[in-house]
Amino acid sequence: MNDFGCLMVDFDIEDWDKLYLKFNPVDLYISGNYAKTGLPVVPHCTILYGFLPDVKHQEILSLLPDINVYDFEIKNVDLFENDDCDVLIVKLEDVVATTINERLRQFPHENKHPDYLPHITVAYLKKGTGKKYKTQFKDWFWQTTLSPINYRFSYSNGNEVTF
Repeated sequence: MNDFGCLMVDFDIEDWDKLYLKFNPVDLYISGNYAKTGLPVVPHCTILYGFLPDVKHQEILSLLPDINVYDFEIKNVDLFENDDCDVLIVKLEDVVATTINERLRQFPHENKHPDYLPHITVAYLKKGTGKKYKTQFKDWFWQTTLSPINYRFSYSNGNEVTF
């Protein structure tokens, strides 16, 4: 369970379910704060994290464009080097997603990251192991754009609504 809610867009990425084969299991960072396996189950890009519990998905619907009107451009594979773990990501670029993020900030939320950086989390890795995977994954994302398949709103209690 999270303290906050978030809005995401999900992607259908070919062979995502085989991703775990590319990692040494001892390198995966597993914590209650992160995915139970160290690998996200559904590839997604978070539009805004940090909605307070009183924000409902129905309130934000009018601010969202049709899911079919935008594509994300894949920029590169990169790494967040956090205090507790390395996070392997694919950086994305999309003007529409950035605009939505700005609009949604009018709703009550808390967010430690004032700058929006669209990305897909590939894996949570033990501290110091991310750099070798960053190099390894440079060529794995052969697509140049990704089209989202749906929005997903995750409530702080763990309930999710897909639309």
